[in-house]
Amino acid sequence: RETLPETLDQAVVRLISELPLKDKIRLSGMSEAELDRLHPSLAHYILANYGLGAENEALGASCRENANDENLDTDGAVRLIIRKLWDRLGRTHRLRRVK
Repeated sequence: RETLPETLDQAVVRLISELPLKDKIRLSGMSEAELDRLHPSLAHYILANYGLGAENEALGASCRENANDENLDTDGAVRLIIRKLWDRLGRTHRLRRVK
C-alpha cells in the first residue's frame, strides 16, 4: 500500500497526480458553489484513500495547522483539501481562450 500523505500539500499533490486530466480541467473551472456540490464524491475518495482521521493523524494535524483551527474536524479537513486542490488547479489547469 502506498504511504499516506502526511501534509495538506502532499495530499493536494497526490490528488493532482491521481485525477484524470479531464477532471482536473473540469474542477479548475468550477465556481465555489459548484465545488460544494462536488464535495461528497471527492470527499468519499479522500476519506477512503488518505486515511484522514485516526489512521492518518499527521494529515489531520497539518490541516488543522493550515486552517489555524485546532478544532477542525474530519469533514472540515476534507473541505480544506478540496479547496486547496481547487485553488492550485485554478492556477495550473484552467482553460484559456486562444486568439
